Amino acid sequence: MTKQQLIDNATAKNFKVQFSQDQFDNELIGINKGKYSYHWFKVYASGDVYFHHTYSQINGKTKKGTMHSIRVERSLGF
Repeated sequence: MTKQQLIDNATAKNFKVQFSQDQFDNELIGINKGKYSYHWFKVYASGDVYFHHTYSQINGKTKKGTMHSIRVERSLGF
């Protein structure tokens, strides 16, 4: 998916969208679905985005992995 597709899909579902950068100045987009966690996607030079990790604001833990990535993307409508 592209950066714009992710943003459009998230805003259409009334999810919060955050923009950030990591320590290497890579652009990240965070999606909050109304719970206490953000799903972060990394933006590449081509404009494509790929799931990076989920961060829990409750316990400070991150979650990664292929199956988790698939579940997050499906929950966003992709």
